[in-house]
Amino acid sequence: MRRGGQLPLDTSNFRASGLETLLFAGSCSAEAGGVTGSGGAGATSAERIKAGEVDSSAGNPSQVLSQSPYGSGRIPHPSSQRPAVTEDSAEVFKRNAINKLVESLNGDMGALRKTTETEMEGMFNVQAVLRQREQQLAKGLREMQGEKEALEQQLQMVLMNTDVLESWLRENEGKMGNMRNVDEAFECCDSLSKQMLECTASDFAIKDVIYSLDKAVQEGSKPFVQYLRNVRLLSREQFFHRATASKVRAAQMQAHVSA
Repeated sequence: MRRGGQLPLDTSNFRASGLETLLFAGSCSAEAGGVTGSGGAGATSAERIKAGEVDSSAGNPSQVLSQSPYGSGRIPHPSSQRPAVTEDSAEVFKRNAINKLVESLNGDMGALRKTTETEMEGMFNVQAVLRQREQQLAKGLREMQGEKEALEQQLQMVLMNTDVLESWLRENEGKMGNMRNVDEAFECCDSLSKQMLECTASDFAIKDVIYSLDKAVQEGSKPFVQYLRNVRLLSREQFFHRATASKVRAAQMQAHVSA
């Protein structure tokens, strides 16, 4: 039956897919819309269905590529097609040997650095000790130089006194020709000086006697018991002479200060 001057579609021998069925349903709706005055809306819905399929296909490109008869359409990454590279055994041995040598060199350098630091610390300690000893030697040298200067001054004084005594002896040599007692050669100016001279002479005389007794005991000419007895008596007498000389010296100093 003809509607709106168009022939009806014969679908008895029409074999279509899901998309063609939708297109066919859309064309039928368009024909019905042309008769009822809503043909534009029917055509729009068919185009909208077709566009929706395209959009859905565009939203997921993998579905479109998977439907291709020529494969998935994906380009494989070049790294997946790179053949496996086999390393040379000589290169591997060389690299391992170099690494081993570097590790050994680092260990030797660390041990050498520790040894050098220890030696340097020891040298620093020795240097400090040497500096301390240098200061001690310099101090001792200065002290010895001071003592040398003092001894030189004393030597000059002794030489001067010797010259004075020699000149006095030359002047008084003729006067002492007839003198038989040596003690008469010296005249004391006061009683304290005379007492000091006697105490000093007695002290030195006892000292000479004790020295002679020591020699006699060493030679065996004097018994040891008698030697001890004589030394005890002489030491007691010598002590009194030295005590008297000390008191006389103090009195002389007092008199000299008072004068």
